[in-house]
Amino acid sequence: MRALWVVGAVLAASALAAGCFEGRADLALNPDGTGKIVGELTFPLESPWTGPKRPTPAKSSASAASAASPAPEQETKTPEEQMKEVVYNILKRSSGIDAWKDVSFELVGANRVHLKGTAYFRDLSKVRIYPQAGRTGIGFGSDGGNGMMLVLHRPEDAADTRPRPGRELPAEEVAKRLKEERARYQAVRGTMSLMVSGLKCDLSFNTPGTPTEVRGLQQQGPVLSFSIDGTKLMQSFDAVMADNAILTRMIFAG
Repeated sequence: MRALWVVGAVLAASALAAGCFEGRADLALNPDGTGKIVGELTFPLESPWTGPKRPTPAKSSASAASAASPAPEQETKTPEEQMKEVVYNILKRSSGIDAWKDVSFELVGANRVHLKGTAYFRDLSKVRIYPQAGRTGIGFGSDGGNGMMLVLHRPEDAADTRPRPGRELPAEEVAKRLKEERARYQAVRGTMSLMVSGLKCDLSFNTPGTPTEVRGLQQQGPVLSFSIDGTKLMQSFDAVMADNAILTRMIFAG
């Protein structure tokens, strides 16, 4: 069976949105596009897994007097209670999942959760695992002919309406723009590095045939694999920003 496998710029946005975690997902794909995910995650009991932090309301003089005896609903939840709430949200608020099986979870240390489970889906492109804000962007199905296609791409490809520079720019203008882009990157690099610190995610796709064309993934027979590592991700970003030729092409491309 002929197959075409195309991989684009992958998962960086999802990884940044989900924050620090370690995980592995083994996906078994069927010819009709259905399949299952056998996965495990280890993540901290903090945002975004526990939801957005709620602002602490200002205390009035009356409420300050009773601060020593807070209402039950205001009491801090134990790690076990937080863990159960997060796991419940993952199971109930994830979308594109038809059924869960063999789910188990436990606390690791003081505030980390280790979760295992199997998730069954009908359409991989519709799968969204909480707390991910959008779909994964991974799709599997017909290539429009006799083959199948697995595509990893950005969750959303919004129309880019930014003006693009002309083909001819003075050398001093190019140098100015390079400096500006690097300054913008350095302004957010610390936050980005913190968000992906400790990030490690391994994905494998067991396909219903041996792929004939593979881009961006490691291949071993019918199994394709891909890994994200926070440290290597930052190294890649740094390398791009340090490369005049690549950065110049990005500027001309908008």
